[in-house]
Amino acid sequence: MKTFLVFLSIFLVSITFLVYQGDLAHYIQLQEYLKGLAEECASGAALYFEENAFGQGAFIFSETEARAFVTHLVEQGGEALAESGEGVLTYEMELFDAEKGFDAEGEIPSVQVTLTYTCPDLFRLPFLRVTEVCRQARYEQKEF
Repeated sequence: MKTFLVFLSIFLVSITFLVYQGDLAHYIQLQEYLKGLAEECASGAALYFEENAFGQGAFIFSETEARAFVTHLVEQGGEALAESGEGVLTYEMELFDAEKGFDAEGEIPSVQVTLTYTCPDLFRLPFLRVTEVCRQARYEQKEF
């Protein structure tokens, strides 16, 4: 009987470890996907700027075009994530330029995109609970 109880406890610990490893691998994959998507959104949105203002020496982002680009990418990313489970992907975009003001780091035009994926619990174990994954990317126009 003692051998059976030891075997059962080792078996349960092993199963718990395997479930944790599988869920953690999914969580890390989700983090990497959101980070790549955020970087793509930020770098793509930084390409939309006002050409007339640029010709006069001021760097101003075209917010409507940049927001449309990021919205399109986030919708595509949300559809890809919907295939693996139910969740909602949202974004926030901040533009720092000559018109809206620069951030505290100096006078460098930049775009900052924050993606938030809200979903049911990603871990099946009762002592772990992660329902929101948030990734952020920033793209700076160093030379303009």
